[in-house]
Amino acid sequence: KSRISRIIHSEPSWLHAREKVVANWCKNNFTTCSIHSQAETSDVVKETDCFISGSDQIWNPHFSFNPKMFLSFAGNKKRISYASSIGTKTICPKHAAEINKLLSRYCHISVREETGAQALRSLTGRTDIVQMPDPTMLLTPNEWLTIRSNSENTNITEPYALCYLLGTNLQYPSLVHEIMSLHRLSKLVLIPSLENPTLLVPGADV
Repeated sequence: KSRISRIIHSEPSWLHAREKVVANWCKNNFTTCSIHSQAETSDVVKETDCFISGSDQIWNPHFSFNPKMFLSFAGNKKRISYASSIGTKTICPKHAAEINKLLSRYCHISVREETGAQALRSLTGRTDIVQMPDPTMLLTPNEWLTIRSNSENTNITEPYALCYLLGTNLQYPSLVHEIMSLHRLSKLVLIPSLENPTLLVPGADV
């Protein structure tokens, strides 16, 4: 018989470095806690006045339906959604009834995509569901420059294109350089994605 004794999963070094930077930033800017049991969940609910949901594709029922992402654990506490992402134009029938029930407990709902807002309006019959931008888009250029000034890598002095590319679209390199040519940019900075950690665009700094 053959036996698997060890599985080695190799991850690029930039991934660990980025996770460390993000973890340190969150530690310095937020008060966080880890929940490992129902008792701990109950304690957090008792101590909290309002729960806010919002992040990339947390409400995509085709990707991974999780009632907790709809704050199912929040008891009778106030619920708000800010720019929760659905990432789909339709709500799958399998989860539609439960999603409708979960959303009925929200006092305010906004989502990242207009198509998602339309889908949820149709599902719930609510007219107050609106589209709002991702929170990163709420910062002014000066606020982003302040954050950048605290970065370890601030040696870019010329105008540049910043890319974060999802998926493995083979047209990415040509499209990026087309946009750069349109805006007369010669510098390209590429932020690797977990979906395509090996994707390279010629001439990019990673």
